[in-house]
Amino acid sequence: MTDPLRIHEMVEEEVIEKDYGRSVKPANVFSPSMVGYCKRQMYNRKFSLTEMPRYVQGILHAGTVNHFWLEYNLPGMAEDRSISTEVRVRTRIPAPDCTFDLFVYGEADVVDSKGNVYDHKFTGNTGYVVDEPKDKDKRQVNMYIYGLDGVDTGQLEYVQRDGTFHPTDSSVSVHTFEFDQELFDDTVENMKAVAEEVKLAEKTGTEYQNPFEKCDCYFCEKETLKPEVKEELDRDSPDGNIYD
Repeated sequence: MTDPLRIHEMVEEEVIEKDYGRSVKPANVFSPSMVGYCKRQMYNRKFSLTEMPRYVQGILHAGTVNHFWLEYNLPGMAEDRSISTEVRVRTRIPAPDCTFDLFVYGEADVVDSKGNVYDHKFTGNTGYVVDEPKDKDKRQVNMYIYGLDGVDTGQLEYVQRDGTFHPTDSSVSVHTFEFDQELFDDTVENMKAVAEEVKLAEKTGTEYQNPFEKCDCYFCEKETLKPEVKEELDRDSPDGNIYD
């Protein structure tokens, strides 16, 4: 008898504990999810300088499984419109004050024929997004609206990771909004600043030295540098700004 697979071990080794490594995108190319972060965290993700807590990796894996289900089942559910999933976003953002333009490459979860783009967030707790979406997530969907033809409205849906879909209770939070020009302009300024610093770091070999100060966002608060990054910086603690 052939030995059966140990599926949970495969998931553990290949997904939960996987090191996703450095982004292979050029300095001026961003994914839609990356543009929502602050400048410091965008830079960290360009060079893969930080560790992701294991429980967060587990949540992301659960969300990926959920997205696969949506991708294959959602298009046939709506009766009054057509639905496309995993819609490619390829857009160029002019940056006349730089020596380069900016590019955003990625996929939107869902786009319908009524001009709406959707992003489905599988999260551990919807309590923190009851009144408004996370700034990071809104910037991401705002970029989808900019980059997709025929789309004028974005909707963020936060669903608790236990899989419950009960819109009348706290397990679901939904936010709908139109294109926000001011938010977009601020996002582009962040992207330009990060692209400039990434290009400089690649030229000088100083990738490990994040030039941006920590802000008050959740991701800066929880930032944990990888051991090899701390070694390069010749520091054990604290995590954070290179001049601390």
